[in-house]
Amino acid sequence: MAKSEEESKERNGPEGRSAPAERVVEILKQMKSDREDINSISIAKDGEIHILKPESLRQFEDTDSKDVKWREAIFIDGGQAALIENSDFCLSFIRIGAFRQSRNNDAEKNETQGPEAQKGLGSAEMAMRDQKRKGKQGRAKVSEFYIAVKAESEDTPEKNEKTGLPGFKSEIVSIKDEIGLEEFLKHIEQATIAGTDASNRRREAPEAAALIRRILEICAARALLHEESSRDTILVLDGHLEWEDNQERKFLAELLKEADEKETAVAALAKKTGMTSEDGKSVVSLLKVLEKKTDITGNWIAALEGSSSEKENARNDNDNRKEARVKTYFVKLHPKSRFVFKLQIPAENSESADLIAGWLSRVSKDPVFLGYPYGLIMADRIARVSNREAEYEKTRLKAKLGREWRDVEDALAMPDAHSVLDSIY
Repeated sequence: MAKSEEESKERNGPEGRSAPAERVVEILKQMKSDREDINSISIAKDGEIHILKPESLRQFEDTDSKDVKWREAIFIDGGQAALIENSDFCLSFIRIGAFRQSRNNDAEKNETQGPEAQKGLGSAEMAMRDQKRKGKQGRAKVSEFYIAVKAESEDTPEKNEKTGLPGFKSEIVSIKDEIGLEEFLKHIEQATIAGTDASNRRREAPEAAALIRRILEICAARALLHEESSRDTILVLDGHLEWEDNQERKFLAELLKEADEKETAVAALAKKTGMTSEDGKSVVSLLKVLEKKTDITGNWIAALEGSSSEKENARNDNDNRKEARVKTYFVKLHPKSRFVFKLQIPAENSESADLIAGWLSRVSKDPVFLGYPYGLIMADRIARVSNREAEYEKTRLKAKLGREWRDVEDALAMPDAHSVLDSIY
């Protein structure tokens, strides 16, 4: 047998593959060992060093309904699908979902045990169908829009001073609006999304569209805040209370100002965070290591002292508007959960952090996603735009345009070579 054939057999045969696999196992074990040796996490943020130690993790209990004034929480999330996109234009279908959950109805949602359970449906889907059977559709609200985002012409005054790049404007076409966002749409359309991000990197139209969706989520919270039934309520956004653009900052500051005036709690819970330690390791994975060095057996919360955008926002306070000063925490909302989430609340409400975390942990017991608030599971399900829905919306546009569709697509859409390759296999 030729030497090359022997080498190929050695590489690809069952025995030949064992040596590389063993090396990969060694790498994984070494990475695990490196993390197990840590006793603290050093995080550089906003020009400050924040230290998290095992004693930074505090255990807390589910908030008993007698301990807090909040009767319910409204959970808000957004979904999006680009229908036509290139670097300077993006047409998106956007859906904003809101789900209202009382602090005492977690038992009710777990009663969903009909025939759907035998079909392998998730708890969230079963609960949605169960609510419809019981006539409780009012607990969920949805608003849908087409959003056209385009780069402004080169002579607009909103150009980035350093790069000379123009910003983005949007036009919003409402499909249905159960949440009540109509009063905010004109203000959003008048806003200009910056053409560059904080590092002066060119922002493309799909990124600007994502920021418009984010602003719509913030405005949905404001709209629901105006409802009489939203007194004694926690507003919980999926994601964070920070900003990537000055327009996002403005709308967020207005939300937090109104919520403070109405004494309504606001929080944001992020499913994923890219925050890293000074040596580049994932903060969430390191917190799991620190947890094992404590005696904590239940839920816990850890504060990032003086963190997030508190310092940055104070520095950018250039008008009379109440700015968003944010406090960041990491939380584990169920003793058996493997997930750690980033929780953010306004800094002036930091004394309520344990109560807010306790309220969220009380509604984070659904087995479909143990340790994640049921209301956010539902808000995600309401807002999520599936691939099938995106294709349906494209088909509707094609039917309206007829033979013009190909010309429009050629003029406005960037051909997706990856989708062609994906369809081959």
